[in-house]
Amino acid sequence: MIPHQQLPFWKTAPLVRLLFPLAAGIIVQWYIQFSLSYLAVWLCSFFAAFLTLYFLSPTGMYHVRRFQGLLLYLLLAGVGMLLTWQNDSRQITTWYGKNYSDSAVLIVKINEPLVEKARSYKADGMVVGIMHGGQQEAATGKLLLYFFKDSAMPLLKYGEIVLIKKRLQPIKNSGNPG
Repeated sequence: MIPHQQLPFWKTAPLVRLLFPLAAGIIVQWYIQFSLSYLAVWLCSFFAAFLTLYFLSPTGMYHVRRFQGLLLYLLLAGVGMLLTWQNDSRQITTWYGKNYSDSAVLIVKINEPLVEKARSYKADGMVVGIMHGGQQEAATGKLLLYFFKDSAMPLLKYGEIVLIKKRLQPIKNSGNPG
């Protein structure tokens, strides 16, 4: 028998072996973004294949045990992809990005007190609606808001509603990797 100190790490912590395919599924879904129907087919087919192996005789189970482990890993990768798809805000039908245009007005509730920066104020905002030509519809999503410092700028408080007419801009990286 092999002493405990000489066993490979993954033999002493089997849960770690299961985290790798789950993390791989999360990463794959984040970058490739498979549809829900594709994920459903993936999960159902690998789950059915995994279950059918249990109906084999003990001799048959012995011969396909490595295949059973591979099916479990593929199933866990599918679960990771499904979890990522489910938590992606772009999948929500009321997400503001689906109906947003440059002419739209966003109705945003400020979620925190403004934080003073060197040349601006920063706050988190939650989109509660979007207006197109006077028509208002419900919308959801989060924004990071920056307000320029100027004398006309009233100090906004937590919970206040603001209308945003300006075109949204992505946050620029400072270029400093550290």
